[in-house]
Amino acid sequence: MWSNDEGNTDLDSIICGMYFSAYDQVICIAFHNGDIVIVHSSQQAELVGSIESKIQSMEWSPDEELVTFVTGNDTILVMTKDFDVITEFPINVDEAGEAVSISVGWGKKETQFHGSVGKSAAQNKVDVSGFTLSPDDDLKPRISWIGDGSMFCCSIIDPNKGLRVIRVYNREGLLQYTSEPVDKLEHVLSWRPSGNLITSSQKLADKHEIIFFEKNGLRHGEFMLRETFAHKIIEIVWNCDSSVLAIWMEKNISDNEHSTCVQLWNMNNYHWYLKQEIQSQSDVRITSVSWDPEKALRLHYTTTNEYHCLDFCWEVFSANTISDQNAASIAVIDGTLATVKNSLNHQNLMFHLINVSVNLTPFRVMNVPPPMFAFSVQLSNPASCVTFSPNNGGNDFAVLESNQQITLFEWSGALERPIKAPTIIESIQIEDPNHDRRIMRQIIWFNRSVIFFLHSSKELNHYDNLVAIYLTYDENGKAKCVSYENFNLKQNVLKLNFNPNNKELWFESIHGKIFKVEIYMDRIEKFIENINYKEEKIKIQDDVFIQFPEVCHWISSTRIGRERTENVIIGLSENNKLYGNHMLISAECTSFFVHNTLLLFTTLSNVIKFLPLQANLSVERGSKIICAVYFDVFLLLQMPRGNLETVHPRVLVLASVRESLDRFDYLSAYMTCRKHRIDLNILYDHDPKSFLNNVELFVNQVEKVEYLNLFLSSLRNEDVVITMYPKVILDPKYGSSDNNTNNTGMQDVSTKVNSVCDAVRGILESKNSTKYLQSIITTFVKKSPPELESALSYLAKLKDINIAEDAVKYAIFLVDADKLFDIALGMYDFSLVLLVAQQSQKDPREYLSFLAELENYPKYYQRFKIDHHLNRYEKALNNLSLAGDEYFDQCLKYLQEHQLYKPAISLFANNNEKYKKVMVIYGDYLISESNFKEAGLGTRVEFS
Repeated sequence: MWSNDEGNTDLDSIICGMYFSAYDQVICIAFHNGDIVIVHSSQQAELVGSIESKIQSMEWSPDEELVTFVTGNDTILVMTKDFDVITEFPINVDEAGEAVSISVGWGKKETQFHGSVGKSAAQNKVDVSGFTLSPDDDLKPRISWIGDGSMFCCSIIDPNKGLRVIRVYNREGLLQYTSEPVDKLEHVLSWRPSGNLITSSQKLADKHEIIFFEKNGLRHGEFMLRETFAHKIIEIVWNCDSSVLAIWMEKNISDNEHSTCVQLWNMNNYHWYLKQEIQSQSDVRITSVSWDPEKALRLHYTTTNEYHCLDFCWEVFSANTISDQNAASIAVIDGTLATVKNSLNHQNLMFHLINVSVNLTPFRVMNVPPPMFAFSVQLSNPASCVTFSPNNGGNDFAVLESNQQITLFEWSGALERPIKAPTIIESIQIEDPNHDRRIMRQIIWFNRSVIFFLHSSKELNHYDNLVAIYLTYDENGKAKCVSYENFNLKQNVLKLNFNPNNKELWFESIHGKIFKVEIYMDRIEKFIENINYKEEKIKIQDDVFIQFPEVCHWISSTRIGRERTENVIIGLSENNKLYGNHMLISAECTSFFVHNTLLLFTTLSNVIKFLPLQANLSVERGSKIICAVYFDVFLLLQMPRGNLETVHPRVLVLASVRESLDRFDYLSAYMTCRKHRIDLNILYDHDPKSFLNNVELFVNQVEKVEYLNLFLSSLRNEDVVITMYPKVILDPKYGSSDNNTNNTGMQDVSTKVNSVCDAVRGILESKNSTKYLQSIITTFVKKSPPELESALSYLAKLKDINIAEDAVKYAIFLVDADKLFDIALGMYDFSLVLLVAQQSQKDPREYLSFLAELENYPKYYQRFKIDHHLNRYEKALNNLSLAGDEYFDQCLKYLQEHQLYKPAISLFANNNEKYKKVMVIYGDYLISESNFKEAGLGTRVEFS
């Protein structure tokens, strides 16, 4: 916590530090005159000691075991929590620190990477003669501890250098590092609890930057504030989880008028975003700022007459209107000062600065990784909230600015090519009769006619009001505020929720109770036409709709049941518990999104779950759902480091494929499967009977030869609807079911591939056999067993040699070239053999001499040689038996060599002489095998 002491003249009596000990339940107060006072919970004050040299600053360690003081003699005094002295040492010394000297130079500036400027930047000596103090420096020392309490740093003006210097000490008070010289380094100091950065500020003539140091004292990045002049930073502080940096500053409105504000900055993907700016009125000053030590996003601050406690949460501003015209836009609040380069001519460039407040990306048509974006809208003040309207398919949006102004944007060209930028249609400033500009928040653009927002009032126990703004439009489409109306909610509200699809508005109290707001649009339209209309337009329900078991910071509403009539409020608590009304859905949820018919949520187990399907998808640790695009199959996730990832969950893809197949849109189903690597067998297995009845429609739609080839090649005798993609009923009218539909039943898949191939080939041959030649070949090759001879026979009938060559090339792509060569050879068609050999890029020396030798043989002897080469011994014996009597002796040797006795007996059964010789040889063989009985029977037959 900090104390603003301007206006005090008795410097020896004011407070220079104050700390509340949660463990001891006491307040420790340090005074500039050196007194240290403990105030107990009984309101009894106790003077525990005094430092003679006075106190400039006090800071306790995070574990509350040590307390450090900067004394009036510019020394650091380290004491225990019981105020026993541990050590005291001077701050302004010449030593750089005991951890600086590292023999290999690691950690030194000379060994660091310096980008495009090269190593020469490491040797450049910094000229510090022109370095001065910042004119806004309060000349006071600061101490800040690292989050684990192992080190602390001190920022103080070194009288020997005339500059402010940051020194880093270990827990024992030994100097470790000294910061490098920085011109106009300011007094603010905060060590990021995670320990990687020490934060301060630097105010130069043309810019004001928040700068960072590593613990070794070297600069490590910076970011520039929006404000460039007429302001000063009072203090900065990190929240307890290092995610948000608060900057407390004072702005000069005029010579006699000042205002104070607190800016909240967050870093994601190495870009700094100004997420919120809390402004005070000109007559009310912020006097102290502090983060809660336990709740990371709870901010405490005081003004001259009030105390404020603000709870924040991370929110995704997305368009949630279920429409195929919804561009799935995401709005990101980014209040940084952006530099834009304008080209004046080929030689000269001009730079100017613009205030970028909201970044927009329509993710239905593009995925732009942050911190980049598709469009930005420029506002004069930082944005604090964004809401999307159902207008224009859910693409119009409104922005609440930090000065409590609401700006409306129309984005009718979000889906056009090229995409058009949004345009402003109105800026609305609501003037409170009591001049109470405090904390407007959570705007809802209900429809073209109504905007709602929450407003915390000073009256009525500080309860929240729901404010309705009524709009009308002129002939140019410009909006105009007709009137506004306040509704006291009689309680403090945590969250507003608007369901644009059901036109329902809900709110959650700080106790987790959900209430409904009844909105009578017909009466509102009458009121806009005639402001004297007195009927009740909006009614706040007094009855609690449901109460969550615990407070949920993120809520959404939907409807379930057969007729989609039952309202369900989905809530996610800070404890990662996801509820549907009273029911606990998951105890490890990190984010969720309500899609058309599914509830999607990520878990601490690093998976995405889908209800009602219960299908999971592994994701990176810490991933959060940003949005799921309606009527599409992809889901947008943000990783912990800030980058975006688009995933296509299998459950959404399969639902889209089945929907396309049910309406016989085979091309859409095919392209979805092809894009997302879904097994193409599902095109048949989803409904086999329907597919076979509509094969011609399938061929006409898919049409492309390469698409048909891919489908045919992927066929196999398996029902993927059972083995890979079990069917689940997704129709919300009927709920969900894990039972397979009756379309497939337990189909016989043993002949599936052959049936599909024959059916497809029949259609292809009737249409254009030349165009679909490759697909026809595929139907032969893919059959079980493959009908390769039929395929080659089909090719042999082709008259165009060029077409035949291309077809053979494709066949070789499907089947091993050597195998196809052997099949062609086994068909005894030498022209076909040569065609295959030539297209297979076989070495002619491998086959020309062999073919030439075969051509010299008589017909049947030639076939014998071919069959023998192909190891078709029975066929070879048959052809050899037909070659003539002169080959009979060779025939006898051949049958003995390959033990073809029985086939030979059948072949020569009608030639008694040859038959007897075969039987003699067979008998000798049986005797050699000690099969005397068979040998005797064979001999008896021979001589009978």
